[in-house]
Amino acid sequence: HFNDYHGQLAADANGQGGIAAMAGYVASVRKANKNVLLLNAGDINTGSMVSDKNNALPDIEIFNQIGVDVMTVGNHEFDKAPEVMAAQIAASDFPWISANIRKGGAPAFLHYVVKTVGGLKVGIFGLTTSDTPVKAHPLKVAEYDFTDEIEAARETVRILRELEQVNVVIGLFHTGLGEGSGPTPSDKIAAAVPGIDLIVDGHSHTDMAEPVMSG
Repeated sequence: HFNDYHGQLAADANGQGGIAAMAGYVASVRKANKNVLLLNAGDINTGSMVSDKNNALPDIEIFNQIGVDVMTVGNHEFDKAPEVMAAQIAASDFPWISANIRKGGAPAFLHYVVKTVGGLKVGIFGLTTSDTPVKAHPLKVAEYDFTDEIEAARETVRILRELEQVNVVIGLFHTGLGEGSGPTPSDKIAAAVPGIDLIVDGHSHTDMAEPVMSG
């Protein structure tokens, strides 16, 4: 999984990061493991000039090639005009998901996807930080409503467990970890919503040496 990519097609001055290194790492993991999901926890936009000037379409083309399975919507996806986002989604071979964004009273994105991996049904649902309207240009988010993350998570987990009858639930969030990262960080969601097996998060750019356990 990766998050907060922010258009970093090239490695930095120290030779770290970049899309080529990521693609190579993904290939090595897939070579060593039969059952792999590749998850993107949001914020593909707003970084390098090459990516910005091309509306992240070169980045998305490479995401398609390396086989991203699903991406949650980050707050920086709203840095672009709605028609640019529509073109980005159309160019993606993978779904963009978020369970707490509505447009015109209807879901703006898929709430979740279900993948079968190694014989297991895996439900993956997305959440986007609800303070996006104050983090993005008002005109670019005016059409969207961002609902409470915990309420959206509870309802989506219920659907995945009871209706979809999945074996595993993964929360693919762009809410941040810990106090100060957003109004409802992922650790708060984990504590309030039973039934989530794993959370992959973004937004706070937290450098995690090991997973954080909840409950």
